Amino acid sequence: MLRLVDAHVHLAYPDFAHDAASVVERAKAHGVAAALCVSVNHHDAPRVLELAAAHPEFAAPCLGIHPVQHEESGVPRPVRPEETAAMMVLLEKHADVLVAVGEIGLDYSPWILRGEDYRLKKLEPTAEIVTVESSTAASADPNERERIAKANQIAAFREQVLFAKAHGLPVNVHSRNAGKYVVEMLAELQADKVLLHAFDGSAAVAKRAVALGYCFSVPPNVVRSPHFQQVVATIPIENLLLETDAPALAPLPKPAAAAGADASAGDCCGAPASSSQADNVKAEEAVASQSGSSPATATTTATSSSSSSLASSSKGKGSSSGKASSKASKASAAPPLAFDDLVPPVPDPARNEPANVYLSAQAVARIKNIPVEEVVRITTANAIRIFPKLARLLA
Repeated sequence: MLRLVDAHVHLAYPDFAHDAASVVERAKAHGVAAALCVSVNHHDAPRVLELAAAHPEFAAPCLGIHPVQHEESGVPRPVRPEETAAMMVLLEKHADVLVAVGEIGLDYSPWILRGEDYRLKKLEPTAEIVTVESSTAASADPNERERIAKANQIAAFREQVLFAKAHGLPVNVHSRNAGKYVVEMLAELQADKVLLHAFDGSAAVAKRAVALGYCFSVPPNVVRSPHFQQVVATIPIENLLLETDAPALAPLPKPAAAAGADASAGDCCGAPASSSQADNVKAEEAVASQSGSSPATATTTATSSSSSSLASSSKGKGSSSGKASSKASKASAAPPLAFDDLVPPVPDPARNEPANVYLSAQAVARIKNIPVEEVVRITTANAIRIFPKLARLLA
């Protein structure tokens, strides 16, 4: 029997408010034995704890504050010190029940560091710019705004990693456009149980992370993302987990109107605040949409020339070591792989939920050229190694 683990999911988002119980049951029916439910701030953290109490055999609670937060208007911005302080209170209060600290990390996307005016100028050069200033970054100087944004993110990340270490907890980490800095800080702080979710960094950074014993999780949109396919091909299977990052990173992209995003930019940071953070925080879609595939032609390749910096910087470099690395090298040199025959477990492939983690397993199996049952066995063992408290749910 399959015993899958969804290593990163946002079940506390409003997307699942009306049918969370059904989502959990559908996941179980498709072999998902446990899901690490992460928070993004002190607003959705209570819901994470509620879900863990309602589904103790399935939902593994993780609390943390994401480096990107939002104004009430939905405009994304860097985390503020008072928000970090509020999360630290919750972490201290609930440390005993947590399986990990997350979602935490750094996000150095320019529209986050320099403000909404940067993003709007890139998307709509003639648009009227309305800049939303933070109480901690009110400078009109974009360089000063960026400096403060990075400082606030670094402070939040550092404090949460140190908290995790002090309480023997793993960390579930976001690193968009900041992979190098995230890995450097984790190494500096001697974090030893680390999951880098939806990793968008270079091969050199990934290699350093593997050497440190960190793991990477693979979302369902691997079937349409050359970058994530290259991550799977490059990283040894002993360092891979599976995730959905639901409701984001679905097998098929949401229609632009539904996601509240500019389709050409592939950026869901501009989604309206009415969905809380459901698509807003999850701007990993900007990375995931790089394949440009339409729903009818979601066929991609791990060796595509557009496979991002991870692919380009790995040319001419050997794999890490062992049989898994050898298989990864062969996979990256293989002919283009098609994924359009893989059917998502969820009826609507544009709606992501934990059941879709099986699709991630199927894609990894195809890229690594090993049976899907072996992928499930190894990735679940990896999940228990990184998140030891999962063993209770999987006993």
